[in-house]
Amino acid sequence: MLRTVGMIALLAAMCIATRCYAQTLAEKLGYSADDKLLIVHADDVGMCHSVNKASIDALEKGMVTCGSIMMPCPAVPEIAEYCRKNPEVDLGLHLTLTAEWQDYRWGPVAARSEVPGLLDPDGFMWHSERETAQHASAQEVEKELRAQIEKALKLGIKPTHIDSHMGTLFVRSDYFQVYIKLAKEYDIPPLVVEYRPEIAARLGPELGNALRVLAEQMKATGFPVLDYIIPDVGG
Repeated sequence: MLRTVGMIALLAAMCIATRCYAQTLAEKLGYSADDKLLIVHADDVGMCHSVNKASIDALEKGMVTCGSIMMPCPAVPEIAEYCRKNPEVDLGLHLTLTAEWQDYRWGPVAARSEVPGLLDPDGFMWHSERETAQHASAQEVEKELRAQIEKALKLGIKPTHIDSHMGTLFVRSDYFQVYIKLAKEYDIPPLVVEYRPEIAARLGPELGNALRVLAEQMKATGFPVLDYIIPDVGG
């Protein structure tokens, strides 16, 4: 069961395509200004042993270049040990507010009494981002994400970036503001995509404008902004 879940998660690794609009980042990395760069990113690390094993193997063989860890999941201690032994590994945090599998679930890192809106009737995180958005306040989201980041730091994980499991942090403007607030506070680069009209249309006017402003700010300060995300069937 867990091995199957792990293989699905690896096959569902997020692919991120980037085409530097300023035509400088690619050149700094040794490519021409017209080159298109593909980053293959492994989501859901820490979900279970088989995901960890497959992700580590893919990282070490160069099949993926980076990944992100789900801190509420059971196999986090295993991947944390790997991070401590391999401090150069490019692993961030896959900030998690949902537990989408039917029979394999997890709950929050924060005390359950402090984040009741994140819990479904069975006491786990909600299955979908829409359910989370319907029930959880931005204050509960911030409390939980802060707990996830603090847990990672205490375990000796040095996150290279943060991103959002199932895109939950991009479905409400106040969630998105929490995401950016914590990125700034902890000085961890957030995954941010270039503003595009079609992306703004999906996000809505308020969130789309927030994305545009953030992307401009990040580029102005020298942080890379991804051109586009090719979503997968997983998280």
